[in-house]
Amino acid sequence: MWFWQNPNKLGGANDPPPVHTHGPVAVGGVGGSGTRLVANILAEFGYFIGDDLNRASDNLWFTLLFVRPGILGASEKDFSRLVQIFVNGMMERRPFTPYQLWMMDQCAREIASRSERARRRSLVQSLRRAATNQRPAGPWGWKEPNTHVVLDRLLLSLPGMKYIHVMRNGLDMAYSDNQRQLRVWGETLLGRPMKGTPGNSVKYWTAVHKRVQAIGAGMGRNFMLLNFDELCMDTERVLDALRDFLEVDVTDAQLQNARGLIKKPSSIGRYKQHGLEEFDQGDLAYIASLGFDVSLGRP
Repeated sequence: MWFWQNPNKLGGANDPPPVHTHGPVAVGGVGGSGTRLVANILAEFGYFIGDDLNRASDNLWFTLLFVRPGILGASEKDFSRLVQIFVNGMMERRPFTPYQLWMMDQCAREIASRSERARRRSLVQSLRRAATNQRPAGPWGWKEPNTHVVLDRLLLSLPGMKYIHVMRNGLDMAYSDNQRQLRVWGETLLGRPMKGTPGNSVKYWTAVHKRVQAIGAGMGRNFMLLNFDELCMDTERVLDALRDFLEVDVTDAQLQNARGLIKKPSSIGRYKQHGLEEFDQGDLAYIASLGFDVSLGRP
């Protein structure tokens, strides 16, 4: 299981107390798992999921603060400070302290690519502006596939948060064009350099889901594994389960709008065009244990 601890702390005077905010719902998963659909359903259900989103509905403030190499070595104190920055930008809308502004700038500077640094500096500005905006009403949350990477650490500052981990068949994911998580986190999780092969993609998928299940076991009713394939093929049942998990009232109109977002992609079962020779039997057994088809028969 992933665990990072760095004894080097940035420090900072007048540190605020740890965040204890109840109610946010986070959505994560291996890239390409259908997290955007689930985020859009949350938005239809009345959730505020952020002011600065990309086309995939990723919360880019979360990306700025937590999706970067340095997050792996952040001390618990500094990680808590980053959570406070995020919660303030999303919901509390109080002026940021000078130290918080400095931390935001450091997050943007850490990225090596000049174009990416420029993009992240613009996110710092939008996050700073959020402190002057009206506080959103109603339930809130965010979607960023990489949330699962720091899920255990988020729970220390947000013990009441709910987490939805969206999963697609790991064999189908092996042939997705979206292998960025494998490149960024694969070596850290699996302990060796990971080339972008279907076999390695499934290795990463399996390791991620075992780790997430272990964390989720301690979250009780605040954790949900959502099967994207089942959402597409057994929509009413999965939507009912999602509403029960969220514990929010949903109108008939909201539910109808959510149904309209759901369309079965042609990529379900695409692994059958390639065979199973590249995959370990242990990985296949684990994928099957989560309810996914691992046969070469017709879908």
